[in-house]
Amino acid sequence: MNPEYHNLPLKSEALNPEYGDNLDLERVLESEPWTFDKHIMVFQKAIVVEKVPSLEFSRATFWVQLHNFLETSLNQATGEAIGNTIGKVIEVADPEDDGNGGEFPRV
Repeated sequence: MNPEYHNLPLKSEALNPEYGDNLDLERVLESEPWTFDKHIMVFQKAIVVEKVPSLEFSRATFWVQLHNFLETSLNQATGEAIGNTIGKVIEVADPEDDGNGGEFPRV
């Protein structure tokens, strides 16, 4: 499904994608970061379109891979401790369940 885009007044760089399904919207938000033409796109969920100009578009979510740790250190506590030095930790992925063979955690 292709979302429809509408330019919003007051901010020519703001787009209002409309999704026919909340699952599509959640998938897009959870799959950040997104880029377009080598520029990062920052998304915010807005309930009322008129309030979009007042939203802050200054933060983006990134996965960070942690490397060169002892296998005994590859755990949630270590991931959170290191991740909190960079920014707000949203999730620490289990290295065994994340498809990377347990080589490194993603924060």
